[in-house]
Formats: sequence, C-alpha cells, structure tokens
Amino acid sequence: MIYINTNMRKPYYPTPQTDSGRRRRDRWITGSDPVLRDKYYAYLKHRAQAKYRREHYELDFEDWLELWPDSKWHLRGRYSHSLCLTLLKPEFGWVRENCVVVNRGSQCKRIGGRNVSEHI
Repeated sequence: MIYINTNMRKPYYPTPQTDSGRRRRDRWITGSDPVLRDKYYAYLKHRAQAKYRREHYELDFEDWLELWPDSKWHLRGRYSHSLCLTLLKPEFGWVRENCVVVNRGSQCKRIGGRNVSEHI
C-alpha cells in the first residue's frame, strides 16, 4: 500500500505589498519601456560575464546605450550577419574607446588573425 501525504503545505508565495519596502513589478529601474529594460538586462549579463572572465570592465549603462542604439539593437543575434559587441584590442579590456559593434562574421575573422578595423 502506498501512503500519500495529503496534508502537505502549499508553497508560500508572498504577495507584493505597496509601501512596505518591497519593490513592485511595475516599478523598474529603467522605467516602463520594455526595450530599455531588455538593454539593461543584457548590460548586466555582459558585465557579469566580463567579471567572471576577469576582464577589465569600465563600461557604464550610458556607454552601453551609445554602443547599442535602437537601430542596431534588433539586429544582434547568433548568425554571421548579426551584430555583436567586440573589442578592438583585447589586452585593453572593455572601455568605451576599445569597443565596437560589428557583425559576427567579422568577429570570427578577427579571431582567426585579422584586424577588426578592416571589417568595419
């Protein structure tokens, strides 16, 4: 005979309260714009990955927004014609003057030994 415990508690999920110090879901750091929220989340992931790889990182969110305007933001991805952020010279780290947005095909060629400035 299999015993099933029917008295198990349901998981506790606290309800968001208005002014008790908890941040509600409609109050985002970036405001209500979903594209700006996606950019901020991508910036946080990029910064965390650089920290994990122990790379020098001085980009702030304003620099990130300059590198990724709305016209380029929707063109990024995983294909060779998609855009990505890369370093001109990897030894200098992630600073504004050393970052450029190129297509992924150019980045792969640079990794193979060519210079990024040829493909911009």
